[in-house]
Amino acid sequence: MFRTATFLSFILLGILFTSWYKKYAVMRKSDIAAFERIIKEKYDPEAQSSSSAYQTRRGVVKDLWYSQEDDIRVHHRISSESSILTMVAKKNKVDLFENLENIHCLMQEKVYYSALHEPMQQVRFFSANDGTYHYSTQQFLAQRVKLSLHRLSGHSLPEEVDPMQSFLQGIAEDVSFSINNKIPEFHAEHFRANLKQSEVFPKISEQK
Repeated sequence: MFRTATFLSFILLGILFTSWYKKYAVMRKSDIAAFERIIKEKYDPEAQSSSSAYQTRRGVVKDLWYSQEDDIRVHHRISSESSILTMVAKKNKVDLFENLENIHCLMQEKVYYSALHEPMQQVRFFSANDGTYHYSTQQFLAQRVKLSLHRLSGHSLPEEVDPMQSFLQGIAEDVSFSINNKIPEFHAEHFRANLKQSEVFPKISEQK
């Protein structure tokens, strides 16, 4: 009796194991096809699709803070009337950039104290019709930019400045602003400038 029960138990276990093996251990054709598709999408660049998303924004303001050499914080502000924020996803990478229109930027180049211990700041102002800000590299690019430099009292970045009250004014064909090792870097190429000689700032001379 005991041997019969044991024999029947082995038969039942064998049936259960066979059913489980066919259902879970043996890969079906559909499983193989799905696995091959995943591998192809992962390692075949031609099979990887790209996608883009856009967002239109109004009244864009970007406030950026950094520390100068003496650890005093300086403030930069980029503002624009409107922008188009674009996200492009391709090959497991996401590129995020923003095309800005009617741009105004104020940058504290240096915050310091005068000989009379009065708080002072040197501020760079520039404006452009359009430009692009890349979020991944924290880089801003613009062309045909109007620039001016100002010496102002206080340590707080002003909301606006009057370019006619600057000590230096000019036009740059190409401007780039980026962050490397937490240090802001500003470059202006093909810059034509005039130094202020009197209370009335002279007009920018044309390059011949």
